[in-house]
Amino acid sequence: MVKNKNWVALGFLVVMSQAIFAMPAADPIGEITVPINHPQAAELIESKTSNLRSLMVYYQIALDSGSTVTVPEQISGTTDHPVIKETVTKCIFIICKTLNIDMEFTITKESGPCSLNMTLLGDLRRSDQLLSDVYSDISINLCLQTTPTGGHLKIKGLAIPSASYSQGFIQSHFLDLLKLQMPAITKAVEQSLSH
Repeated sequence: MVKNKNWVALGFLVVMSQAIFAMPAADPIGEITVPINHPQAAELIESKTSNLRSLMVYYQIALDSGSTVTVPEQISGTTDHPVIKETVTKCIFIICKTLNIDMEFTITKESGPCSLNMTLLGDLRRSDQLLSDVYSDISINLCLQTTPTGGHLKIKGLAIPSASYSQGFIQSHFLDLLKLQMPAITKAVEQSLSH
């Protein structure tokens, strides 16, 4: 295993590519539709998300094959601003580094085309710099279309670039990591709604 100081070489790759690629508005990380079998689906979702910390208790940070947990996930913060932290060792090829993941979540009700529109935002800016220099947030749109017996909840995720974002080797690895969070967040929503 190469010592952590060699991780600087990966950071250099980020800096070198900044002048080459334009920053997108956001990078898609996935879209999943979940059936809701409840006659008052909108009221159920609003009730469960009113205590966001209780919902996020079901969320387990998903890791790729190049990452191992060194400090298990912890949840803190308030009911409407829960904070999830986990420390992992992330390896890209032969270079490994301890990576602190620190996400503060908020949720807001929005106007939109669905019966219920909400945005779940995970703020990554307190995470280690190599991650937060690429992505500042993950944004999860919750779009519920109701039916007489329930409805369908479309969950769409975006990775929001930071001001220093650049496409390339490091960015693609972190984008893959954030894509893994979509099934994990969806599972958390489903488990919360069923309890």
